[in-house]
Amino acid sequence: MSSRILMRPIKPVLARSSNVVRLNNPARLSTTVAAAAPTTTTTNKGVWERPVAWILAGAFVTAASIGSVNQQSFPSGGTASTTSLDALGTLPLPPIQVGPVSVSSKNPHVESSAAQVKKEETAVQQREEPETGISFPPSFQAKELLGLGVRKKYQFFNVYAVGFYVNKEDFRGLDEQDYEEALLNPHNHRTARIVMNRTLTMDKVVSTLIESLEPRMHGRDLFALDHFSKMRKYGSLNRGDEIIINIRGNSVECKCSNGGQNVVVSEVFTRAICDVYFGKQPISPAAKESAIKGISDL
Repeated sequence: MSSRILMRPIKPVLARSSNVVRLNNPARLSTTVAAAAPTTTTTNKGVWERPVAWILAGAFVTAASIGSVNQQSFPSGGTASTTSLDALGTLPLPPIQVGPVSVSSKNPHVESSAAQVKKEETAVQQREEPETGISFPPSFQAKELLGLGVRKKYQFFNVYAVGFYVNKEDFRGLDEQDYEEALLNPHNHRTARIVMNRTLTMDKVVSTLIESLEPRMHGRDLFALDHFSKMRKYGSLNRGDEIIINIRGNSVECKCSNGGQNVVVSEVFTRAICDVYFGKQPISPAAKESAIKGISDL
């Protein structure tokens, strides 16, 4: 009961103090408030005091955040000068750096220029087969590119591109009339790198090669063809897949991108393969011409 009586004088005093900046009796106000203060419970105090504290704290945090953003430099090169939160939300943020700073983060123009130069140098080193647009690197398996060409079917289907890699010392210093003989000799080791320009089954690829090889073997070592024909079982080759044929004297090692591989030991067989590409009737005249030019340029 006493608590209710003591609380009544406070309401009009506080009301008047908030609406009219004038106090008729300051002494009475201080005395009344002092008398009323002990009767205020902790629960009533928390009702108005905590929300006010939260509002004040939020205002200070927001002001501090705006001040720090105003001083931040952005990738566009300018400095944010607005205090509108909506406007700040539309500004670009700097990229997040993870780990050590890279060259690109220091000066992206330097790295992009260097990358462009490297790309151009790589493009210069690569040799492109003009009919298919397939590119070959200047070296492969410790050998150097001598020549390249295309295998055509019916004169207008570009089946695959082929590049020949050799040890150039085996062909250096030859007379012009000896170029073809050197290319036909399987003891001048070489690697034929075939890159498919069309999708074909292995059965079709192997059958086509055997059709070209058999008449050049003149009935000898035909077991080599039977052994080579085991490559038929390896499914298909898609555009961009490769066949690597290593010719070393009397042996031929064949590997494909699809996992197919085989080794045939027969010098009759290896000489027949050389004749397929560099004989009197090559299946890729462009490859033979390119290889001969490659020897003359040594």
